Amino acid sequence: MKLLCIAVGEGILRHPLLFLSAALILNLAALILFGLDKRRARQGGRRIPEATLFALIFLGGAMGALVGMTRFRHKTKHLHFKYGVPLILIIVVAYILFSKLAFLPKIFERSQVFGAPL
Repeated sequence: MKLLCIAVGEGILRHPLLFLSAALILNLAALILFGLDKRRARQGGRRIPEATLFALIFLGGAMGALVGMTRFRHKTKHLHFKYGVPLILIIVVAYILFSKLAFLPKIFERSQVFGAPL
């Protein structure tokens, strides 16, 4: 519950471990879902809705989706995936780079890296 309050109250981008954990989980989930949907497409099973895939992409799983698309050769002929996923990835990366994240200066401080003050 405390993590949820931190994420909502102060912003997930201000907490590097929480941000990186969420990004890893979302991208891994996107990769797995693209592979699962490809398998279901081949076997004629119940498919994962495109809206679900796009929701995961918008939440932060664009890199995992892009890797899943190329790795599994899935959804590469759909123009909204072919151009939409890279565009969303560019937007997300630009947002992260230009949003003045509170933790970026702390990551690169020598005292944080080596554990001793300057």
